[in-house]
Amino acid sequence: MANHWRGLAKGRDTISGKIRGTIFGAIGIIAAFIFVWVWQFQPQGFQAQTQAPVTQIDFQNLLSQPLSDALSETGLSSIYLCVSQVHGPEQFSAAVGLRDPSASQPADAQDALRLASVTKTFTAALILRLKEESLLNLDQKAITHLGPEVWNGLLVLEGVDYGSEITIFQLLNHTSGLGDHFSDGDEDQDGFPDMLTLLRTNPEAFWTPQMVLDYARTHTPPSGIPGSGFHYSDTGYVLLGLIIEKVTGLALEKAYREWLLVPCGLQHTWMEFREKPRAEMAHTFFEQNDLTEMTSISSDWAGGGLVATSNDLASFLKQLISGQVFKSEDTLRQMLETQAEISPYYGLGVQVLPTPLGTYIGHIGFSGAFMFYWQEQDLVITGSVNQTKFDVTEMVLRLSQPLIAK
Repeated sequence: MANHWRGLAKGRDTISGKIRGTIFGAIGIIAAFIFVWVWQFQPQGFQAQTQAPVTQIDFQNLLSQPLSDALSETGLSSIYLCVSQVHGPEQFSAAVGLRDPSASQPADAQDALRLASVTKTFTAALILRLKEESLLNLDQKAITHLGPEVWNGLLVLEGVDYGSEITIFQLLNHTSGLGDHFSDGDEDQDGFPDMLTLLRTNPEAFWTPQMVLDYARTHTPPSGIPGSGFHYSDTGYVLLGLIIEKVTGLALEKAYREWLLVPCGLQHTWMEFREKPRAEMAHTFFEQNDLTEMTSISSDWAGGGLVATSNDLASFLKQLISGQVFKSEDTLRQMLETQAEISPYYGLGVQVLPTPLGTYIGHIGFSGAFMFYWQEQDLVITGSVNQTKFDVTEMVLRLSQPLIAK
């Protein structure tokens, strides 16, 4: 069964089948699990489980040895993990390995982790909060908030520019028709996307959102007309970040802080390169290459620019799932609702994943970060393997296995 889960990861966050581990695609492989999603995720039916909690002693006894074994058997430099009950007080957090192998600094559970695409859940939640305050409408054309100069040239098919037709909803669930500036395009056919090559060869460059969009116009072909299908797009989330700034009148990092981070009590979460660090940060690797000092990763921004501890991630997701982030339960249902024919495993900034162990709701990131609510066990599982070339989803399932309620 584990092979089915690994197959599920051969989609968007795999770059040319080599780099990014995520959950999209491989539809034929996971067809056997569709009934799980259909049964459990009708939008009117979602609710977190309220089963008997697992005790803290169980967490520690069940996970300490598997965590150590996973580190030694995979050769990773570090693994960070936090497991927390949604409707109970117990929480277990741990880190194994080295925060910085070059300095032999041991990993600490309070270290911060680069979230990469896990940031998208925060961005989507902020957009939905703005919707609740009637500051925007998801069905609005996104051009309503950003002028035509932003959209011109981003989505041109057969000489027709469709940028003005994209809605905010389509940006949230990756059905806008935009390409993905991060992973689309491999002109030199070396197996790596052009953007990743550019970031690695110019590591000191600081990227603004406007620079990212300029790059996308000239290097990122569209995937289709708006609403025609699912295509994961970091470009779309850059545009959502600009919409947040326009609507709130705040820089994106300040909008995150005012609308989400402070209300949720996330004291060790920040936007890298735009705010001062709030904790020691674990080093992130591409194979043996340390990416930690690469300023060029500033290009991630609204699609992947946040840094947080595993404890902060767990706190945020618990509050999200239990209805404390939004004013209305309907907003949470809308966030988790998927479109069966177009994007059956993606809601609004969240992945909804049927697996052999049950349904997982959350996101993973290119950095190796993960943040999931495991519905059947009523548990939140967060952390990172801090390695871009690793099957993150396999690790999530591996560390989930000991937690299956007996």
